[in-house]
Amino acid sequence: MLGGKVIKIEQGKAAGINPFELEPDIKGKSQFLNILDKVAEIRALLATISRNYMHRTLNGTEITEIEIVVNELYAERRHYK
Repeated sequence: MLGGKVIKIEQGKAAGINPFELEPDIKGKSQFLNILDKVAEIRALLATISRNYMHRTLNGTEITEIEIVVNELYAERRHYK
């Protein structure tokens, strides 16, 4: 009803979630790629992983590097479509 996806996870069957997948957002009748929101999601995911598994927060340099690299990766992919 809210436009989400159901991912069925069953024992013995392969399943996966790709946090880097970029799907177009719909605004009215047009679609657009919201790169800034996706970069923020990935930065938050990596910060959570660092905090929970490395027991430390990301520093400013790491956050900046994540944003730069993810933006570059999405910029490269836009040219291949």
